[in-house]
Amino acid sequence: MPPVAPRQKVINAYTRVDKEAPEEWVPKKWELHGDLAVIQLKEGTSYEVKQRVGEAFVKGLNLRIVIEDVGRVGGELRKPQGSIVLARRNEETERETETVHIENRVKYSFDAARIMFSSGNTTERVKMGELTTPGETVVDMFAGIGYFTLPIAKNGGMVHALEKNPVSAEFLVKNAALNGVSDRVHVQNGDNREIGTELLGTADRVSMGFFDGKEDAKPFIPRAISFLKPSGTVHYHYLSTKEAALTTPVDHFSPFVPCLPLQPPQLFSPPLASLSIDYCAMTSMECSPKPVARVVRVRKVKSYRPQVFHYVADVQFELW
Repeated sequence: MPPVAPRQKVINAYTRVDKEAPEEWVPKKWELHGDLAVIQLKEGTSYEVKQRVGEAFVKGLNLRIVIEDVGRVGGELRKPQGSIVLARRNEETERETETVHIENRVKYSFDAARIMFSSGNTTERVKMGELTTPGETVVDMFAGIGYFTLPIAKNGGMVHALEKNPVSAEFLVKNAALNGVSDRVHVQNGDNREIGTELLGTADRVSMGFFDGKEDAKPFIPRAISFLKPSGTVHYHYLSTKEAALTTPVDHFSPFVPCLPLQPPQLFSPPLASLSIDYCAMTSMECSPKPVARVVRVRKVKSYRPQVFHYVADVQFELW
């Protein structure tokens, strides 16, 4: 007999309680983090039905707790806008919405009611670990609970993780210990434009992600560049259509530093060479050259909305 699909297990558990229940009440997708699931239900679904669906998830998938996501992640700190516990296996406990998500041998602990887990970036998290050479210094400007910090540190990188959300920063400290990399992860809680001044001019790589548009990213690009050594790479996350995916990072960086496009050059408009940023002044270093940047790789991370995708560009800097 073929194995029963997870959704069918939930449907089977639901129909044991309500034989007339329509299957469309059970969502086709959900987030599974250890023994906790986060689900979204159709607008207008009654609370009674929601509870039954939650109980079906607990029984059908042998889960500890099921949470309904009732709002999008929003705000500068990327907090879930609302969540409701629909069902639990045992009695209510104080920290019941905390869980551990394991991915590619990396453990991420977090509170699903207070923190968004970014499930769609799995491939890029692996890639960042692979790109980092042991001993490299990396500044993660938007570290969260350690999405990129932890794979980099496990591969031997020394990571300075900057995170504005105090809850995320707290879990990042825990996650560094959980993965045995506390000696390679240094967490600072605050705005990355104000903290980490001692890191200027020290990084081989800077992780900078992600932004809805050019104006959204503009305040942070000079800071990202200032963290780099005279030669280094910014891993820049952004949204774009497929047609503009290769030119968008050039457009975003060119106002600050001459930025050359990914080859072949005929795919791009001519690179801009004005408004070069004064790297030396920003890093308090005694030097005269200014950097030039080149987009060396562009990768699609995931679909974000119709016709718009999340990309990451590896923007490499070298002094003239």
